[in-house]
Amino acid sequence: MIKLFLKIIAAIFFELMLFAVSYIIWHHQEAFLRAQSPEDSFVETAPLATTEDRFPDPVLAWEEKESKEPLPLSFELPVPFTAQAPYGNWNEPWQNFCEEAVILMTARFHDGYTRQTIPPEEASRSLLSIMRYEQKHLGYNIDTGVDDIASTLKGAYNVPMQVVSNATIEDIKNTVLRYRPVIVPVSGKLLQNPQFLRGGPVYHTVLVIGYDDRDETFITHEPGTRFGKRYRYDQKKLYNAIADWDQRLGLVSKKVIVIPE
Repeated sequence: MIKLFLKIIAAIFFELMLFAVSYIIWHHQEAFLRAQSPEDSFVETAPLATTEDRFPDPVLAWEEKESKEPLPLSFELPVPFTAQAPYGNWNEPWQNFCEEAVILMTARFHDGYTRQTIPPEEASRSLLSIMRYEQKHLGYNIDTGVDDIASTLKGAYNVPMQVVSNATIEDIKNTVLRYRPVIVPVSGKLLQNPQFLRGGPVYHTVLVIGYDDRDETFITHEPGTRFGKRYRYDQKKLYNAIADWDQRLGLVSKKVIVIPE
């Protein structure tokens, strides 16, 4: 009887030992596997990145284009367009929103805006917002000169701008090649745009987005007409029309342009 009891105790003890060893091996199997493969023992594997972990895709802003090659015959920037009267209503205040329109197009391009045309609702809302900013910070919003345009882009959209005096046709081309659109203030009547009523405004602004030396034109976003998207002006005609606006003196014949820094 005692011998049978001892055999039972020994069998139970043996089963317990097997269970304990099996548990230890299972619980530490990673260590045993690493011991069997020493070359992999210091390799760390990171979890797969989720969408939330990834950095957002970069937004294209200004891009420098440097080359020792001759200037290309033509070049154009993908700048979004809006007319100064997005819904075709040319009454006030839209009749005098050319400066606000070139400001908005420049700011959207700087921010990497991908649409070719700014939707009318968005454009209208933004143009009115720029007008309110100008009234608050300048005291007026009609006929803003190059200094006012530069300060509004910096203050309202945090786009640093530079006023360039004594600008040339080549300066405009080189600026576009540096991936910067050029705001050009002009005597509107000197443009002789057939789409303008009564010969056009006394003071006006357009946005140069490219050029084409094959026909000697500047490619512009002309906010003063609904047909102004990628509108072409003769290079010399546009250049000869350049003029700034002074709140006291009115139109001033100066070859100035406004460009992003």
